[in-house]
Amino acid sequence: MRRRVGGALLERSKTSRLRLVFMGSDDFSVPSLEACLAAAEVVAVYTQPDRRSGRGRKKLSGSPVKQLAAARGLCVEQPERFDEERVEKLRGFAADLTVVAAYGQLLPAAALSAARVDSINVHASLLPRHRGASPVAAAILAGDSEAGVTIMKLRPELDAGEIICVGEERRRAQRAVPVAEDENAGELSARLARIGGELTVEVLAAFADGSVTYEKQDGTRATYAPMMRKSEGRIDWSRPADAVLRHIRAMTPWPGAHTHLHAPGTEPTRVVVLGARACEVRSECHPGSVRVLDEARLVVGTGSGCVELGRVKPAGRKELGAAEFVRGCRALRESSGRNGDCWLGDA
Repeated sequence: MRRRVGGALLERSKTSRLRLVFMGSDDFSVPSLEACLAAAEVVAVYTQPDRRSGRGRKKLSGSPVKQLAAARGLCVEQPERFDEERVEKLRGFAADLTVVAAYGQLLPAAALSAARVDSINVHASLLPRHRGASPVAAAILAGDSEAGVTIMKLRPELDAGEIICVGEERRRAQRAVPVAEDENAGELSARLARIGGELTVEVLAAFADGSVTYEKQDGTRATYAPMMRKSEGRIDWSRPADAVLRHIRAMTPWPGAHTHLHAPGTEPTRVVVLGARACEVRSECHPGSVRVLDEARLVVGTGSGCVELGRVKPAGRKELGAAEFVRGCRALRESSGRNGDCWLGDA
């Protein structure tokens, strides 16, 4: 049986499987790799080089994708970049498709054309909205009611390739889900990762039976979500309460929504805020000012309204609930109920 897909002829029997190269690195990539392993022959897995992590950055760790690939006995490649030699090696795998999901590296045109049929990408946004490296955080920061996943053709332009469509009805390989009010970026990304795996199964089946078509993106509707820097986790308490809450959710778990606790007689303490919620307190609080209510509740003023902190991680300590943090901080206990003795802000 001969079928033309993406400009190449596929010769397949009903029982044969596509040959794939998979490229991915973080947790978002894992369900897509699992989908590829179930639906195709994965001839190689590309992932980022091992990085140092942990306290003192002494531990050399492989990516979640590398760990899964190694457990399955797959060929693993970890190039720092795709020079001519690396591109030739990629071509040598003679793959029908290259499937990319959160790989963490832009691919040159020569690498995109290495697969015989096409190179595609599993992207965690409703393209053309939120092109770029941080689409999940961008959706939360923008207050989007929906997020989603799109599978697209890879092109040299950033996330600008055509959206893959499947079946005779030319259904977009794109799925939207509502964003929960209290959902952080890590939680939303985990949900979208599972959807990415489900869409990957559908797309691979469509490539196998020749029913893939392509839909051009509307570039006039594109927005961009550049890679997050660690400094972007800093909380600006002068912003309105709803914006502060979105920021905390968007920065969790990385780069972490951080601030510093200033208290009488002590050096500023760096604190990562892991969770917060809207607060019914309507007293006049200056941005960043801290009040302790009922000896356990931490209420912080913003540019408009207040927020109540849930879980925090002070520098050098474990994650704590607000009540635990108050009990362990004498300055907070002694300022209970007073506005202004303790405050949060830059160091």
